[in-house]
Amino acid sequence: MASRPIACYQAVDIWQKLSVAFSEYQFGDQWFHFNQEVKDQFGYNELGQDMLKIRLPGSSNLLVADVAGYLFGFPYEQMLIAAGSLNYIENRITQHYSQRYPGLVVNAVGR
Repeated sequence: MASRPIACYQAVDIWQKLSVAFSEYQFGDQWFHFNQEVKDQFGYNELGQDMLKIRLPGSSNLLVADVAGYLFGFPYEQMLIAAGSLNYIENRITQHYSQRYPGLVVNAVGR
């Protein structure tokens, strides 16, 4: 199995483990678009990253976990987990990814 699809399985695994304990939350994914193409750890050119999204129904805030950040060279110990408004989360992801990809700007797609 290729390394890239493993990230999808990890997100599903987290969802399955958390959804039972937190049934009142909505689990899904959020696509974050990069303003420039970047090369991931496997040599693929990427224009974004899909992240696990958790939200309380009716809330404008959410929690985002970059469970597949290793694809961009971030070890699990540096997994980005951010909670707050979507604008705040976009800024946190931009700061985080700029460590490895200077000048990168990240925006949520499908708000």
